[in-house]
Amino acid sequence: MNNKQWKSSENVIEMLEALLDYKDFNILKRVNNLQVFYIQCCKDHLHLLP
Repeated sequence: MNNKQWKSSENVIEMLEALLDYKDFNILKRVNNLQVFYIQCCKDHLHLLP
């Protein structure tokens, strides 16, 4: 659901579903960013291993 559809929508169920989909997408994006950060940190500190 885009911004125009959101503003003109009168269907509460569709609006809630769109909100939940957007929320899930943001969470997945943040998890992916954290995973990349952790991997990069591990790579940066590999030289500390014997």
